Amino acid sequence: MDKLGRVSLAEPPGDWPVWGTESADWVPSADSFAPRSRRLLEGGPYQAAVPPEIAEARYGTDAATAGLVAEASAEIARFDGEAGATTAPLAALLLRTEAASSSQIELLTASSKAIAAAELGRTGRPGADRIVANVQAMRAAVDLAEQ
Repeated sequence: MDKLGRVSLAEPPGDWPVWGTESADWVPSADSFAPRSRRLLEGGPYQAAVPPEIAEARYGTDAATAGLVAEASAEIARFDGEAGATTAPLAALLLRTEAASSSQIELLTASSKAIAAAELGRTGRPGADRIVANVQAMRAAVDLAEQ
C-alpha cells in the first residue's frame, strides 16, 4: 500500500505463484483460407503464457488490505439493501450482455431482435437459440451461487 492508501495489484503477495512462459512453435492450420505462402510467414516461435497452479496456494493479505475488503463488502451490502430492487433490470441486462459477448467469442452471432424472439420461445435461429441457452446457463449459475 502506498502513502495514499492505494493497493498495488502488480506484485503478487509474498510467495504467491507467478505466471510463467514457455517457448512453443506456432504452426498455421493447413485448413486456413490464407494462401500457403502467407501461412508459412505466420508460423514460428512464440512465448506461451503458463498460468500458475494456485489450487493449493494460500493467499494472505495485510491488515490494511483486509480492512479495505471489509469496508468494500459493507458498502456493497448497503447498496444492495438500498438499491437492489431498482437495479434488477440492470442485472438482467448485464447478464444478457455478458452471455452475448461470450457467444461472440465463440463466433456465435445474432441480432438483438432474434435473441429477443428466442427468449420468447421462437426457436429456429441457431445463433440466437444458443445465445439464449448461454444466458439461461449463466442465470442458473448465478442462482446456484446465491443459494
